[in-house]
Amino acid sequence: MLALPLLVILHTLLLVLLPEAFSNEEETLRSYGFHARPTVLPLLNQLQFTRTQLYDVWPKRSDQILPQTINAAVVHSESNNGTLMGEPIHVQVGDRLRLKLTNHLSYSGLSIHMHGFGFGGDFVHAGAIGVSQCPLTEGDSFTYDFVVNEMPGTYWYHTQSEHLGVDAVDAIRGPVIVHPHGSFPQVDNSPLSYDYERILFFQAWSLLPSKVRYAQQISNSNGPVVKNEDGFVVSSVPWGFGTCNVSLPFLFGWMALSIGKLREVIHVTRNKRYKFRFINGGAHHALRIRIDNFPLNVVAADAEAVEARTVDELVIHVGERFDVFVDIYDDLFDGESFWIRADSLEPISQGFTNGIRAILRVSENGASTKRDSDVEDPLGHIQRNRKVENVVKTLNCNHAKNAGCIPITELRPLNNSVVGEHDLQSEFHSVDFHFRPAPQYSHFVRIDGSHFTQSEITSIAMGSRSFDKISDLHPHTVMLQLSRSSPNIIVWRTTLLIDIPFHIHGHKVEILDIAYPSLRRDCTLQACKLSNEYSTSSRLQELAKIPLNTVVKKDTFVVPAGGNTHSVEKEVYFSKRLTTGFTIIEQAPLIANNRGLWLAAGQMDVHSEDGISFVVNVGAYPVPPDENEDGISFVVNVGAYPVPPDEKLLLPIQGFPSCSSKFVTSMQKKPACKCYVDRDAPLRSEEDDGTSLCSRPHLCMNSMNLESFKYDRGFYIQSVLWNTLLFLWLFSLLWLFGISF
Repeated sequence: MLALPLLVILHTLLLVLLPEAFSNEEETLRSYGFHARPTVLPLLNQLQFTRTQLYDVWPKRSDQILPQTINAAVVHSESNNGTLMGEPIHVQVGDRLRLKLTNHLSYSGLSIHMHGFGFGGDFVHAGAIGVSQCPLTEGDSFTYDFVVNEMPGTYWYHTQSEHLGVDAVDAIRGPVIVHPHGSFPQVDNSPLSYDYERILFFQAWSLLPSKVRYAQQISNSNGPVVKNEDGFVVSSVPWGFGTCNVSLPFLFGWMALSIGKLREVIHVTRNKRYKFRFINGGAHHALRIRIDNFPLNVVAADAEAVEARTVDELVIHVGERFDVFVDIYDDLFDGESFWIRADSLEPISQGFTNGIRAILRVSENGASTKRDSDVEDPLGHIQRNRKVENVVKTLNCNHAKNAGCIPITELRPLNNSVVGEHDLQSEFHSVDFHFRPAPQYSHFVRIDGSHFTQSEITSIAMGSRSFDKISDLHPHTVMLQLSRSSPNIIVWRTTLLIDIPFHIHGHKVEILDIAYPSLRRDCTLQACKLSNEYSTSSRLQELAKIPLNTVVKKDTFVVPAGGNTHSVEKEVYFSKRLTTGFTIIEQAPLIANNRGLWLAAGQMDVHSEDGISFVVNVGAYPVPPDENEDGISFVVNVGAYPVPPDEKLLLPIQGFPSCSSKFVTSMQKKPACKCYVDRDAPLRSEEDDGTSLCSRPHLCMNSMNLESFKYDRGFYIQSVLWNTLLFLWLFSLLWLFGISF
């Protein structure tokens, strides 16, 4: 850190002297090489010589005993030798991004998903295992190569695989920043100007691999959901630890200054405006983020510019991103510091004290002569006390017990062209989520009133030429068919008592409305009834009349559950409009090029692993594709959604990860059965009517025709019938033996 002032000065000079070097029309290729490897990284020993209360006063060491180091599956690159945050990716609008991923993880399958990207409608680059590609196996490489035509803003990347194959945390994730064309690496050229920017990549971690966490959920080892002081209802999944990584512009690119620090220090300069790009890149926990004594001026949500809104704090769920302006006051003295707090939503009154801490420190020229480990904690107490605070303006909450709660629907798009009256007929769909607690632990999705299904997608890519509907398609793969020539209004409902962050690859949704049926009337301790608020055509038509581009758009949205309004508890659900890429010119729709198969999944690891996922089929894309004579182009006519005769579906032939590798062919397909229902259960939900479909071994034991069933990892479970027959056979032998004896 001693040389940092000189580096900052050099960086500033280069931005002034060499702006043309970064706007050269010929320099459009941005190449990155990522190597996924298991790595041992420092954890608690980061704080060995640090002057801090962290993991001493708060949280107490007796409450959370962290190891000195941690095993992690991380991304190595030329500028990043393996950290808990992968190298940041920076591109301009119009650049060609070429990202080569090499897998060095034993018995694993990988992909990279650019979270929030539309990919120009080309779904084959979305990195969705089982949909757009097969998993990349150990020792293999694959290059994602496409033109970036996204809105300038904050995105992130992560693997889409559930099969890391290592006893380690999943740290294959990092930020992606899309800059306006011609501005790289300078700040955005917009009326909302600012001086500097920083990426703050927050991650809440578990000390256990995902398979172990899932086993804990099945066995009900984590306890029930809890309600916090503001009315949020959250699940009590164990918190391991939390990190914050900061990245800032430097010379010919950007650099990450940390390795996943338990206590990051962010240096700022007086009388300057900073853009902070907040990203929740964790696996489960939502975070409540604030900076002591500094208001947050929100200017973007999920890379969509919004009218500026000043708040005290943000609630950011997994996968969400918010850009905020922070003005550093000119009357602060050198060395003054403030806590950056990212707390979980768990109730402090019940003893939960989980969160992440970083420090905002005022320094001359944005640098410090002190090492970060020598920087003392700010004067404010490290633990947050919600009881002594006044009304707090909290963005992205749906719980009115806190008088300062501001739902996401109050944000408005900035300078978007409003589409008024049009003759497009909207299509209406419903997506329902349901949950059953242990011992039948399971999550379900239902599309347009069909059966509740524990959705399962195999590792064989549905868009692959080798995909076979009979052998490769799981019977419980759920698919939502969407038109590509009209708006699609989707009503999302849930019986869950916790929020569900959700993401649809390649698309953004307009959040049209939120409804609040009574939790006290309609919910038990385990689940809520599904609301009928939008069951009439008149209510749906009211949503359709909302002009396009007048409400906030997000690629990661939250289907909330459990809230509080005037002391009457509520269930919450969303109505959203999803436009499948069409544009309107003189009120005439143009068919866009985003026809294909797109994964839609819950952003919490446990939700996506356990059944809250499905495939969105835009424009009735054929599965598998219909191959013509040349083996390259595919032309189909799909009835209700006709394909123009000049449109061809160009699918990759060479270079994509193999669907016949040993790893892929060794993956055993999960079972499919009708779920068992305990009709005598006292809190049984009316949705558990015996028609639900299950897809996990521990749920299909009762309906198997086989005498035993093989688990993925080689374990065997014998049915009760087989055990009974075995007992009777042994008893008969003993009886015969006794008679003859």
